[in-house]
Amino acid sequence: MFCTPFLIDEHSVETLSFVENEFQLLDDDTVVVTYPKSGTFWMQEILGLIRHDGDPSRVQNLGLPQRPPWIEHEYCLKRALALPPPRLLSSHLPFQLFPKSFLHSKAKVGEEPFALEVHLHLSVGCKM
Repeated sequence: MFCTPFLIDEHSVETLSFVENEFQLLDDDTVVVTYPKSGTFWMQEILGLIRHDGDPSRVQNLGLPQRPPWIEHEYCLKRALALPPPRLLSSHLPFQLFPKSFLHSKAKVGEEPFALEVHLHLSVGCKM
């Protein structure tokens, strides 16, 4: 099973509630939080390269299922919980549903709202 943000059946009230209220972000976690279709995989690729000292062989040899897991999907959440620190995670969750533990951790969150504007401008001709 692939671990991507497009597995509609993988969202459940129970999983989202667990992520929001019980999932513990660790101090050395890095979470890629982006709008859908705004360069999430590109950001994962960049962070993977940074994490592995710029060595592209590590990133090139990973398929999508081995990329940073999406914490809001049940299947991916199980993988995220099993990862040893430091973890690289992904999410499209809005702040209201994001893990509350973030407020008390030193976890790093990377997001790029400008990428959404550029994507919309280039793909559908929206004016910025």
